[in-house]
Amino acid sequence: MSRPQQILDLDPSDELVFKGPFSSVVTTSLTLKNPTNEKIGFKVKTTAPKQYCVRPNSGIIPPHGEQIVSVMLQPTDEVSDRSKHKFMVQSLGLEEDVSVDDLDATMRAAGKTKLMDSKLKCVFADGDQTVYHSSDDASIGITNSSDGDSNILSTEEPAPSLQPTAGSTPSHSNTSQPSIESEKAESEVRMLRERTKTLAEENKFLKTETDRLKQQFLTRTTSVKSPIRPASQQNQSSLNLVAVLLILVALVLGYFVGTYVS
Repeated sequence: MSRPQQILDLDPSDELVFKGPFSSVVTTSLTLKNPTNEKIGFKVKTTAPKQYCVRPNSGIIPPHGEQIVSVMLQPTDEVSDRSKHKFMVQSLGLEEDVSVDDLDATMRAAGKTKLMDSKLKCVFADGDQTVYHSSDDASIGITNSSDGDSNILSTEEPAPSLQPTAGSTPSHSNTSQPSIESEKAESEVRMLRERTKTLAEENKFLKTETDRLKQQFLTRTTSVKSPIRPASQQNQSSLNLVAVLLILVALVLGYFVGTYVS
């Protein structure tokens, strides 16, 4: 019995393009649109599960909703087997009570006659504009069965590389190639540390300057409270003393002169 036609709208519809260089993670996007009035479950599989990360690789799309899937090709120098790389999107109409936790079991129980699928080839555009297509006649046996064929599409996700990519948080990889994002992050950390050191030195200088100005203020306040008498006031006091002495001398002379005359 033939499979039902794919109900999801895929963009792109028939091939995924990966643009090099391939020394770091290369990400492309696949948009899945649900044009129906029912929930649609989906699952993304590939013939090369160790070389790709897919985020998310399964999920439920609400009626008239869409889901953007990020497909990340891991860093590799191997190009000989790229002709075997393909992807398949499986989908299934769901009842309202089916949750994401139940999706895998529901799709397994549905069987081949109810699952819809679409197959996508891979295109690799290198930096020198060399383009590699996955082969149409490669005997890779894309299927949904689990008979142990090593070429069967799998939802098993490879260990992500150190390079962060959109929509994922990779942890470790077999590659030791440092990513541009990691280098940028390290550079920003160094700049922040230098800035922190500069701010600490400026803060120390401002504190010293504040203490110096505070000391000057206290010294001036003490001087205002106990002012030195100006020279003009001292001169005035001396003149007053001389005047008093002169008056006393005049009185004494007047007394003796009066006594002598009489």
